[in-house]
Amino acid sequence: MLLRPLFAAMCAAAIVGFVFKIENFYRAILEWDGWIWVAHVAYTTYITQFTVMGLIVNNTKTLNVFSKYILVQAGGITIVTFAVGVIVWLLIDGPFSNIVKICMETPTTNKQSAKLK
Repeated sequence: MLLRPLFAAMCAAAIVGFVFKIENFYRAILEWDGWIWVAHVAYTTYITQFTVMGLIVNNTKTLNVFSKYILVQAGGITIVTFAVGVIVWLLIDGPFSNIVKICMETPTTNKQSAKLK
């Protein structure tokens, strides 16, 4: 069972790399721009999780003993919640945040670029 020591060694190597700012392969992975949409979807998933979980769990009428059904139900809740999170982010959160960015944009950048021309 070398999983725990291996995981601890990987964590220690990452921490040492972070502390001493060793520019390596892991830094490119951590600073990748593709993580931005994952963070937004995770936030909307967190918001919608309780609604989806309540709808699915409250519709079950019997008490369940630990079985494969509970694992299937948990997997289904996870998949449905992430799907709803993606839809909410694409239709509500993404456009709304773009509107807020446009409204909060300072007009000084446009004046400065006009003066330079």
